[in-house]
Amino acid sequence: MNDVEVSINGEILRPAYGSKGDGFELGPGDWVQVRTPGGGGYGDPSERPRELVRRDLRCGYFSEAIAESDYGYVP
Repeated sequence: MNDVEVSINGEILRPAYGSKGDGFELGPGDWVQVRTPGGGGYGDPSERPRELVRRDLRCGYFSEAIAESDYGYVP
């Protein structure tokens, strides 16, 4: 599910999710936050290049247990 928040002059609005530019005029200090679901990836995880699995593990994207169970990678 998508979620949109807009903060204008400190007031947080939750407009219905639509296309770009719902007519909000933003000023200094205002912000827009859009949250969308993550993707499921592409291809067989066990075929992911080992160096990329190592990098993702170092970055903390997943645990060593996930690296082993999902990617077949044993650090």
